[in-house]
Amino acid sequence: MYLLNKKMTATEVTIVVKGTNNYFLEALLEEVQKNLKENGEDANVFFLDEMADEVEAAIQTLNEAKPKGFIFLGGNLHYFEERFAEIDVPSVLVSETAETLDYNNLSSFSTDDYETARKG
Repeated sequence: MYLLNKKMTATEVTIVVKGTNNYFLEALLEEVQKNLKENGEDANVFFLDEMADEVEAAIQTLNEAKPKGFIFLGGNLHYFEERFAEIDVPSVLVSETAETLDYNNLSSFSTDDYETARKG
């Protein structure tokens, strides 16, 4: 019975990395993992190819592993618009902005490359 209850308890943050050959995201992943570990959080990492639907993968993971939250490194806003409502845990989308999406459990961190280039 203990193992069943343990399996049902959200204990890890799941990091979904979109793209297998993106050095920028690799550096971000290292920092995210380091920060989570320093704060006593366990992380589970999934790598997806560029064409994969990261929200679909997260929904499947949510149903199977019950993570306490998601960090998406890279993503396609179209997939978030279509099905993110099925995800009910706190999530962060990194490298894309979620400001046009109306989900209380989704935050984002991104940079405006165009505006930054104009300042440089």
